[in-house]
Amino acid sequence: MHWSLLRGPLPVTLIALALAGATLLVMRRSVAHWWTIVIPSAVAAGVIIAVVADYLVTDVWKTLPDGLPVVAVAAIAVIMAAIGLAVIGALRGGWAWRVAGVVAVLVIAAAALNQINRTYGYTPDLGAAIGLAPPHKVPLPEPGPPARTDGADPLTPPAATREHGTVSEVDIPGAVSRFRARPAWVYLPPAYRSATPPRLPVLMLLPGQPGSPRDWINSGNVATTMDAFAARHHGRAPIVVMPDPLGSSTANTMCVDSRLGNADTYLSRDVPDWMRAHLRLDLDTRHWAVGGFSFGGTCALQLAVAHPGLFPTFLDISGQQAPTLGSGERSIAVAFGGDRAAYEAVQPLRTLAAQPTRGETWRSLEGIFAVGSRDDQYAAEQRIVAAACRAAGVGVIEIEVPGIHSWYVAAAALPVALPRLAERAGLL
Repeated sequence: MHWSLLRGPLPVTLIALALAGATLLVMRRSVAHWWTIVIPSAVAAGVIIAVVADYLVTDVWKTLPDGLPVVAVAAIAVIMAAIGLAVIGALRGGWAWRVAGVVAVLVIAAAALNQINRTYGYTPDLGAAIGLAPPHKVPLPEPGPPARTDGADPLTPPAATREHGTVSEVDIPGAVSRFRARPAWVYLPPAYRSATPPRLPVLMLLPGQPGSPRDWINSGNVATTMDAFAARHHGRAPIVVMPDPLGSSTANTMCVDSRLGNADTYLSRDVPDWMRAHLRLDLDTRHWAVGGFSFGGTCALQLAVAHPGLFPTFLDISGQQAPTLGSGERSIAVAFGGDRAAYEAVQPLRTLAAQPTRGETWRSLEGIFAVGSRDDQYAAEQRIVAAACRAAGVGVIEIEVPGIHSWYVAAAALPVALPRLAERAGLL
């Protein structure tokens, strides 16, 4: 079932079926003035509904800080127009036509939605779309002998390694934060399951918003990237923990402690406590890192600045300058009950600029910034963040890969950044 939704015969077949369905709907002349009134009206209604949906999402509900992408608005318009034509045709047709109309709408909707998916690279194959387990999924193994508290366990090469790592779905409770997180995912490199497993550093990866912890497996190719690195380094690669910073697909916690949930405490306290208890890892946090894409990239910046001793290395892929619900005023009102000072206290660039006495701390940090070559909006934001980091003494590495603001960029940026992450983690 792992047929690609992004390239190859399946998306081409969907488009062909959608064109056939659209032809069927358009050519069904069931009422008078079909070409002059009905079809133009259906198209106009679809466009109006799409524009209204964009307005509601962007300006009223503010579910997505950046609003709906153009391709999503176009898809809504196409689907709504198809539904309109099918309904009108069904009024004058028999059961055969009604069934054909429903099928036509379904294939048009499937093709339109997959075009959004192909633009952003979110769901790579049919298996991921219907929720099948990713390859090499296994239960999380027991951590083995108790970890040394001084973090000095050597990273010795394993006696034997496997060809690939494994992924596991786990529950990480919000014991301190009381944050209600969805199940997390963990990638374990081949060396972890060898006869003489070393203690390995950890990389926490965070998804975008909307998103889920599994996105880095489905869309970010994390297992493939880490396996390729491990194959060149005696089976060793960072352990990757992918927790939930959101609580639900459409929620936006801004990765802070607020009325929206204690996401910061969950990620900086509950998740590390769970990792120490359940994973055989390098306990020296100087070898830990945090990273993410879009919302996750902003979150990685926030966590590194707020907890530099825990995450001295961060990977910010297409992140923003600051956490937001769409605007500063709305963020202050909704998340902090109007407390502007509380909102300002979680702004990472403000923290960097306002605490020059922590110069030595900032100099111990290093940020890797990655962005798509055609992502003008987020490239501009990242230039501002990188400049602020440099001004505070934070080490900065900037990466550009081809693409727009999409998971293609995240998947391409991770292998480029990984050697430096591994070097900071003590693996190289």
